[in-house]
Amino acid sequence: MVEIIFIGSIFCSLITAYLLLFRKISYQTLSDYTLAFFLICNSYCVLSYLLLVSNWIIELPLFYKTGAPINYLIPPLGYLYVRSILRNEKFTQKKDLWHFVPFLIFVINYLPFYLMPYQQKNQLVHAVTQDLSMNYLSKDGLLPEYLNYILRPLQVGIYLIFQWKLLIDFKNTSRENPFIVQTNAVLKWLKVFTWANSGVFFSFIIIILFVVEAPQINTALDFVPSTPSIFYAAMLLLISSYLITHPEVFVGLPYIKKTLPITASNVKPEEIATTTDFEN
Repeated sequence: MVEIIFIGSIFCSLITAYLLLFRKISYQTLSDYTLAFFLICNSYCVLSYLLLVSNWIIELPLFYKTGAPINYLIPPLGYLYVRSILRNEKFTQKKDLWHFVPFLIFVINYLPFYLMPYQQKNQLVHAVTQDLSMNYLSKDGLLPEYLNYILRPLQVGIYLIFQWKLLIDFKNTSRENPFIVQTNAVLKWLKVFTWANSGVFFSFIIIILFVVEAPQINTALDFVPSTPSIFYAAMLLLISSYLITHPEVFVGLPYIKKTLPITASNVKPEEIATTTDFEN
């Protein structure tokens, strides 16, 4: 059942990512691309998980552990997406590259494993499929594997605080505007987006309690794969399907403005036409 939800999540995510990447609306490029890559990264990590628990990873051993560093892209991409919407950002900033340092660190961490001879890696993958706890407890990189279960929840928690702060600050400083319907629709979506990511944070806490504190308990090892699956699948399905079922959110994105009042001088004719069509 959980696997079906995962597959549905991946399907909806890829559809949404496609719509975001190939829309012909230039002033939404940054937020669209950021959310698209957020969904693609989530889909890749979910696919890596499905390959592992289904033992299909035996046929594709080169994919083993490739999703581990990508997990560190998801929290900053989620935060940068919310920020780009609420602050009407249209270009990336050089200082934002620091958000992706954890990803680079763990790519380097797993380089020896990625460069391991195919036969040796294939044997290791076969061993992992026989005992899934090796995926959580064995040292496959330069750093101890348990660091993932400390740093990942810590990273998620920090970025969630940043996301909620963005939403609260916007609410406290927002002004009335003629596009209030779109504004409320987008704010509702951003809250759903952030709440869904908050669910993942709590699943990480559960993983830590069972993997780090009681790794020898068989029931814990059975619990580890199932609980994050439910949380993660529900989160990704909610995020990916929400935009498909609420297309008005796409229309409303350009009109989240808290510092620049909307006047006839700064609204393009095509924007007015699009908004009029939506309101009608």
